[in-house]
Amino acid sequence: MKLAMDGGAFQQGIAAGIFNVAVGLMNAVVQARPDIGFVLVADPRLGPVREELLDRLSVRPDIVHGEVGPAYGRSQRALTTDEPNIRFEVDGLVTPAPIVDGKVVYEGPAPVRSFRILSRADKPSMTRGQGDERRLGVLIDRIAIQAGAQLACIGLDHPWLRRGVHGLEGLARWTDGAAELPTDLFPPGDGDIEVTVGIGSTMTYRLADGLFDASLARVAARAARFTLRTATAELEHELMRQGVSAYVANHFLPVRFERLPGYAILYDMIPVLFPEFFFADARQNFANNVAVFENADHVFSISETSRQDLVRTTHVTADRVTAMMIDIDPAFARRPGKEIVDARRRYGLEQRPYILTVGTLEPRKNHARLVEAFSALVTGEAPACDLVLIGKPGWGTDGLMQQIARLGLARRVHVLTGVPNEDLAALYSGALFTAYPSLYEGFGLPVLEAMACGCPVMTSDRSSMPEIAGEAALLVDPTSVESLVRGLYTLMTNGVLRDRLAASGLSQRQQFSWDTTARRFLDVVGGR
Repeated sequence: MKLAMDGGAFQQGIAAGIFNVAVGLMNAVVQARPDIGFVLVADPRLGPVREELLDRLSVRPDIVHGEVGPAYGRSQRALTTDEPNIRFEVDGLVTPAPIVDGKVVYEGPAPVRSFRILSRADKPSMTRGQGDERRLGVLIDRIAIQAGAQLACIGLDHPWLRRGVHGLEGLARWTDGAAELPTDLFPPGDGDIEVTVGIGSTMTYRLADGLFDASLARVAARAARFTLRTATAELEHELMRQGVSAYVANHFLPVRFERLPGYAILYDMIPVLFPEFFFADARQNFANNVAVFENADHVFSISETSRQDLVRTTHVTADRVTAMMIDIDPAFARRPGKEIVDARRRYGLEQRPYILTVGTLEPRKNHARLVEAFSALVTGEAPACDLVLIGKPGWGTDGLMQQIARLGLARRVHVLTGVPNEDLAALYSGALFTAYPSLYEGFGLPVLEAMACGCPVMTSDRSSMPEIAGEAALLVDPTSVESLVRGLYTLMTNGVLRDRLAASGLSQRQQFSWDTTARRFLDVVGGR
């Protein structure tokens, strides 16, 4: 028997979550059923399949390529361009301003009423998949005005630069597509001037604003759908030629085939339940996954919570969803004292005991309320300790860093990124406890990782976290700073409770295994 598996996680290098599930499931299935082989499906637009990630698999899979991930090329709903179309508008007269050697230049009469730098503008969240909702035009890094022999360099922090520009970023400022230079900036007189504007960067811009562009966008969308159908049919033919009997979608490539049976792995329904936490491109991408869930022969969720969310919010019936559960990377286990000491020294955490929080730095993880609660304890009578945030930067990171600085916590809150699992396990093992007050999770891997390392856990009282934690964690209301303060203070001051939670956590961790995951998966797929 041969199964095709979505290989996107082996291209993107996501070291937890989706990649963790792909590796754990595939290895456990092969161990349980050596007669089953896997073929990885890779979309070349996601980059090459990475050898160091394939090395995590116990059996080397074959790889088949196909451009079947509609969310990973250019937008298929609108045409885009990287050309900013910069123009100068001087007293109502508009002239083009092509970029030459990183700058645009106006030469002509000095303005009497108005001088504006015009360009296309758009939101990075709509065209680049970035967490930025501002409407950005071009990034200006210098302005110089020449009148005869007189040269004036205008600082980008000049108080008169207010209309049509965003805040200063380093030594540059983004326009919103219509930046105004007040006429008071220009020297008096009626002679010609030369204005030089340095362009540090541009954007990707949608073109579907006018009727002509909208028509082209519809034509492009139809062509893209046809191309996708053709590529999908060709891929299905190749997979069946190689003896594949079913396809398993794992988030990155939500492909629906005409003849091959389809299965899908569900992590969570958060983009549907909490769309405010996601930008438009992410919501559109997830819509492709929802379509696959609704058309799949069967769906495997990573928790019972996610299973119930899917049934409640879509047309998928309960009998078509199995909570197969998952496990964690085997690197997460209690580490010996020397490794703990070395990790604390390596990351500058030797001075005080510390509370550990692991998760992408984004609003859904609730770092802002946690930092606020921690600040209240730092200024009170609680024992001295630090807060350590470990996670890759996500949208909203700037606001979090500003909050830490504003509260005067720069020396007490440590923000770390790029920590490998081996070091993370040592930091879990050495922590006073783990705080994981996320607003919503499909599983909550850090809860189980901490327990596996003998670290007491405080986590949220909602979504999947009580399901994963069982009776082995202190539960708090993640929306209440007061509840977070009480939870933090309780675990900071109650060593008996910490010891009890650490012991019960190690027991709770044993309830999860990849063998269980594989067995539940094969109960549905294995007989095909």
